[in-house]
Amino acid sequence: MKCFKWLIMILVLMTIMTYTIALSAQPVDYLKKGVVKVRDTKRDITGTGFIVKLTEDSAYIVTSTHVVWDGFTVSPVEIEFSSKRGKLVDATLYRFEENKDGLAVFVVDKNDVPKDINPLILSTMMDQLKEGEELTLIGFPRGAPPWAIVEGKYVGREGKFLTFTGPVESGNSGGPLLKHGLIYGMITETAETFSHALSAVIVRDILEGWEIDVEDVVALNNLAEQAYREDRVTEALRLWKNILSKIPGNAQANNGLALIAQRYIDKANKYLQIQECRNAEKNLRLATEAKPDYPEIVALLNRFELTCKQTRNYSVELGVHYIMVEDKEPNDLQESSDGNFLPSLLFSMDTRKWYLEAGIIRGTISFAEFGGENNDDEWYDRTQIDLLAGYYVRSNIAIFLGYEYLSLDGSLKSDSNSGPLMGVLGYHTISKTGLKFHWKLSTMGPFDTSEDGTIGLHASASVKGLLRAMPIGYSVGAFYQKYDSTRGDVDVLVGLAFGLYYSY
Repeated sequence: MKCFKWLIMILVLMTIMTYTIALSAQPVDYLKKGVVKVRDTKRDITGTGFIVKLTEDSAYIVTSTHVVWDGFTVSPVEIEFSSKRGKLVDATLYRFEENKDGLAVFVVDKNDVPKDINPLILSTMMDQLKEGEELTLIGFPRGAPPWAIVEGKYVGREGKFLTFTGPVESGNSGGPLLKHGLIYGMITETAETFSHALSAVIVRDILEGWEIDVEDVVALNNLAEQAYREDRVTEALRLWKNILSKIPGNAQANNGLALIAQRYIDKANKYLQIQECRNAEKNLRLATEAKPDYPEIVALLNRFELTCKQTRNYSVELGVHYIMVEDKEPNDLQESSDGNFLPSLLFSMDTRKWYLEAGIIRGTISFAEFGGENNDDEWYDRTQIDLLAGYYVRSNIAIFLGYEYLSLDGSLKSDSNSGPLMGVLGYHTISKTGLKFHWKLSTMGPFDTSEDGTIGLHASASVKGLLRAMPIGYSVGAFYQKYDSTRGDVDVLVGLAFGLYYSY
């Protein structure tokens, strides 16, 4: 068990480290896959563009008009993707604005589009851009490696244009102005001092006017938050992960996933308080899936190991069954008991995967006969032994097979019978009380079709609880059993059961 604990902890820590390292490196690689080289084949000019939309048929690429327009006509254009460097593909003009600071959109056929490219997201939150904040620029300045990444600073905004500083030149024209993975502007003018970019909000408006729908990270986040508030956690998880797949490191998506992880952690802790290890493990797994680098997961793992390190729960129960019986003979004579106390002993083992049980009930049952010629009391000693093994098909429900031996020996009758048992058992925790509601439903036989063969129906339910914080507990329940013999007599038993048990 200790080896298993350390192995789990190592795997969790490795997952966190791998996720953290990937998170720090992924935004740069991701962003490069959304940026392309744009080459004006007529004037032999190189600029930058970025992908704003992918469809089943094509990729839509945005650049600045002056990269491809000489003031009279738009030149033929070739595109180079980061994952297919050195290979230029043709692009078809979709639409453009006839001014040097305008927008031009080209379309590349799906057969020429690499499978690993990513569309970039145009920000609609321009108010989050503060003066003096650092910006990221990706492009093709002369004298620098392709897809060169440089840092700039935001200066301010005037009308629809942003002003920024940074080491850029004409090869950056048409490229994205980025912050935290979002596009805040498209570069339209480069200079040694102050350069300019068209606001992403304006770019979005133009594209939508040209019937090019682009994804909105704000809209996706709003949908995710609404799904979370409405308890549609799986949908919220999918949406926030979708945002992170487009914008690695996005703060809103990371915060949302942290909320989901904490939600599952809280559930796991509640299950640990009542030693529901299987449900606790399920929620631990869901929390790890939502946000593997969440610090509380390691702490939860430690609590889980401390609480559930004993995977087998043994229980020995001494009890008393108060039984009332009605017995109907083939000749329509009927006997009933006033109530008899029969002692019982039950041993069980529960691994949360398998359930094993062995029990015996033995005692004397007396009857007052009626419907016949006399009213003499009758009696018999009753011995019932049950053995069963179950497998949990859900966290709290198991199906089982077993065997029952039943012996009746006395003045009223003297015979015995045995046969296979099969049925379903389960338990449910009652609110926050820690009480557990147990139930069992099974049937017996009839594999033996001789004259003393028996069909049995068993139903029982009980409530179990611990006495304070000790491993000693109590159980109170009710049961119903009916035995229908192939020779015509019927035994019906109903009653209550009380017991004390010890688990370890």
